[in-house]
Amino acid sequence: MGEKVSPSFSCLDTHEPLVLEPWLKNFKDLGAACQLKEQFYDIRESRDREEALERYQKWRSQIPEQLETAFKPLTTAVPSLFFVLMVLLSKSLQCECISFPNCR
Repeated sequence: MGEKVSPSFSCLDTHEPLVLEPWLKNFKDLGAACQLKEQFYDIRESRDREEALERYQKWRSQIPEQLETAFKPLTTAVPSLFFVLMVLLSKSLQCECISFPNCR
């Protein structure tokens, strides 16, 4: 699966990463799934819609065959909701949002 990225443990208590890390190392699919989850969240860091689409396509191509079923709900939803997701991304980037009253 390409580059190795350590999962972010920022949402965990101080002792929880110590418990989780051995699981991620001993159960490779669990580690890969955790890594993919973190990489999916990184799509939010895109500068624009084109970059977000590129990041999504790259992320999608990195899902190993044995995890396809686990990520199927997400990979099915994203293409049909991509426009909505990009509006939310645009809002978070404070890009132009016309006809969406909550965008600033």
